Amino acid sequence: MKVRDITMNAMFIAITLILALVPGLGMINIGFVSITIMHIPVIIAGLVLGAKAALINATAFGVAAMFIAATRPVGVFDVLFVNPLVSVLPRIIFGLSIVVVAGLMKRITKNFVVVASVTSVVATLVHTVAVLLAMYIAATGSTSPEILAAAPTSALVLIGSVLLSNGIFEIIASVVIAVPTSVALNKVKNH
Repeated sequence: MKVRDITMNAMFIAITLILALVPGLGMINIGFVSITIMHIPVIIAGLVLGAKAALINATAFGVAAMFIAATRPVGVFDVLFVNPLVSVLPRIIFGLSIVVVAGLMKRITKNFVVVASVTSVVATLVHTVAVLLAMYIAATGSTSPEILAAAPTSALVLIGSVLLSNGIFEIIASVVIAVPTSVALNKVKNH
């Protein structure tokens, strides 16, 4: 890795940590739903710096989410995120999805805006679904009465309702922020 890549990677991790540590900045809580924008630096890092950066930043994102859940839980489901299988593993899957989707898109088109747009949408969907599935699996195996009472009877109901309620906003945010930022940083990196 070049010094410029290491510096940019450190910048993305710092942004993720700021989003995690400043209450209400990276995870916006609305009722029992938490809309995150913490995934956006991971998308940008993966698009601009490649596979290693996507995985490093995705892991940092997962650890930061676990830290938030352990230190300042807000909703009934936050207790699930203390488990790294809920907070970290889905984020690593998310990082891998960035690598795979961006790689496939680069084979289809040389247009970086298209690559960034499709990657942002698909990776955000993968992130949301992976986190929700991990939450569902952890919740249905939980002994906490609050978690069991809040867990829906069907994974599809949970995934569908959260995708509609906050997944759409996360996708819009990722396209609006990640695409122009990654396009600009990609130009800087390549000059």
